[in-house]
Amino acid sequence: PRPAAVDLVVSGGVLRPSLPATVGLESRWVRKALLRAAVPSERAWIELQGHDLTTVPFPSDVTQLTEREIDLDPSGRYAWSSIALDVAALAGGQRPLLVEVVPLEILDVAAHRRAPKPSRGLFQVTGHGLAVWRSAAATRVQIRDNATLVPSAGVELEVRDTSGKIVQRRTTDAQGLADLLPLRALPPSAALVARNSSGVALL
Repeated sequence: PRPAAVDLVVSGGVLRPSLPATVGLESRWVRKALLRAAVPSERAWIELQGHDLTTVPFPSDVTQLTEREIDLDPSGRYAWSSIALDVAALAGGQRPLLVEVVPLEILDVAAHRRAPKPSRGLFQVTGHGLAVWRSAAATRVQIRDNATLVPSAGVELEVRDTSGKIVQRRTTDAQGLADLLPLRALPPSAALVARNSSGVALL
């Protein structure tokens, strides 16, 4: 028989606030688990990009942390369960969220099998959609509402390098457009942070 496990169905992505912002959690032979949900600081968020989430330490630089035990209520021949985690509720708005699920209580029938590993996912709930045009001479971005596709005016944009340093600031115009540094002048692995009154997104 297969060993005990807890797995987030997806390990990351963008969730629209206008839709049910949930992520599936599936488990096998596990009765209870610890749910940890952290809203990382912007710097910690940028540092997590491009890394294997299974190898990096859980961030300590967070603005919000939720920890609670969850009863997975396994059933059936293989003690399987499937539940939905409300990422939007855990994030408390349009913000990034790192989710970690740590197995706590394994059923006796699976105790002698390989120990299950924690499962992690990095998500963001945002209404911002992004289009980018890049060339050696110019970079132009447009921000639109993810649900309505209406251009988003007045969104504050920040280009940041991998250390989190801001290298450029711009604000979108009435068409949701903003001109940024040309490709040759952008730092390697640059991140674009977008913020308005609704929340913040890493694009």
